[in-house]
Amino acid sequence: MVCATVKHPPGTESLCLDKPQLISNDRHAPGKRDTVPLQSNELQTIWKWNKTVPCSIEQCIDKLFEERTQAHPMAPAVCAWDGNFTYGELDEISTRLCQKLVQMGVGKDSIVPLCFEKSKWMTAAMMAVIKTGATFVTLDPAYPERRLSEIVKQVSAKTIISSTRYEALGLRLVDTVVSLSEKTLTMKNGDDNLGSPIGIARSTPSSILYIVFTSGSTGTPKGVLTEHRNVASAVYHQADRLGINESSRFFDFSSYSYDVSISNILAILIQGGCVCTPSDEDRLGNIPGSIKTLNANITAITPSIARLLDPESVPGLLRIILVGEPVRASDISRWKAPSHAICRYGVSEASAASTIRDSFTPADQPSNIGTAAGLVTWIVDPNDHEKLCPLGAIGELLLEGPSLSRAYLKNPEKTATAYINDPEWLMSGAYDYTGRPGRLYKTGDLVRYAKDGSIIYVGRKDNQVKVNGQRVELGEIEHHIQECLPDEYQQVLVELITLPGENSRPKLVAFIQQRPN
Repeated sequence: MVCATVKHPPGTESLCLDKPQLISNDRHAPGKRDTVPLQSNELQTIWKWNKTVPCSIEQCIDKLFEERTQAHPMAPAVCAWDGNFTYGELDEISTRLCQKLVQMGVGKDSIVPLCFEKSKWMTAAMMAVIKTGATFVTLDPAYPERRLSEIVKQVSAKTIISSTRYEALGLRLVDTVVSLSEKTLTMKNGDDNLGSPIGIARSTPSSILYIVFTSGSTGTPKGVLTEHRNVASAVYHQADRLGINESSRFFDFSSYSYDVSISNILAILIQGGCVCTPSDEDRLGNIPGSIKTLNANITAITPSIARLLDPESVPGLLRIILVGEPVRASDISRWKAPSHAICRYGVSEASAASTIRDSFTPADQPSNIGTAAGLVTWIVDPNDHEKLCPLGAIGELLLEGPSLSRAYLKNPEKTATAYINDPEWLMSGAYDYTGRPGRLYKTGDLVRYAKDGSIIYVGRKDNQVKVNGQRVELGEIEHHIQECLPDEYQQVLVELITLPGENSRPKLVAFIQQRPN
């Protein structure tokens, strides 16, 4: 057990930020601590911070894209290693593919996996599926085929859209693959009519836009259902703080299977910017050169990747959004004006972004992840979400607001555990603040409030970790390793370990115990 005493800054004694708590560092027994009563003045302060839930933007992503296209059809939408699209061209290409998909029976209630290397065609495929009224799910072809097969099975996919490079992989997963290339999508004939396909069931704001799969503790990936209005709301409330606008040229570094990539592509297109797509080879081996070639000025990367970049090698990169891993003070200070580094914390269940830290002082803790963006943040007892934590106490972070996803795919038990409704403290309010009904997501992250209401990240209450910005259940890795081992190996334990050294990156290490004799 680790005893953590939170000291209060001078002049803030009334906020009771000096209460001691106990928190277990054993990932198999999380969240144990002494209970400290919540004072009435603390409740008032918490409600002052959280009195207003941001409004929901009841819009569809294809409609928002259409508005941008009509306003600026010649503006660059995609600048990739394999070609470019203006907004007008992307609209035409995606409409052409949409028509083809509708003729094949794709539409409302369909789920269409997309399987591409980094390419301009992924963005076209994404927009085409959205226009059909269907839902897309991105597959990383670098993943084990067994995992891809499990995802395709979960979504009951009948059709996959792929690049020509991964057409054979797609055919091993489903019977029908639409392979995209210049030839298949630029052929025109006299019957072309690039209006909306007749008979299409258009999406509504509550329609499922995409499904992103995260790690599952039992070895089975779990799908998060994200609605159109979740993404529309997130972009509306977060774009200014992230610096995403019409002049943004976003270097899309992350794997397509990560929610960070999906959310950033959609945000850029909604805001009228340009998605800059490197090749997989450049993404892994020549980041500075690719950033300069594509003339990118903003990106989202993990701190460990950012540490590999020399700021002087990418002078055009004006904004670096650090995601997915703890941030050190040096990660911020090394990016000097005109470059600017900010931190973004998020979960797939809240459209990939939840808090943003966009200003820094020398006194700030590196573990401070900022303030809520398009959401409201609450901190509760890790063992009882019906109890709010006192100010300064460590507890579980809960999120409330319009960017919360709908549910987990075909998993009502997990959904009921992670998404809760109308806790008593929310319904009751405080002396000066009226209570309200609400739906909240339990993140499993342990945090505490700073004196200004920003959030300080502490760790996890379970056995989930982040590797290269991707959430991973250690139990899932242990499960798959155990399946591969002979019977004489009785136990597997996986931990995330960081060796000493400024630039050392966290590594997953498996400890395997053999049976006696």
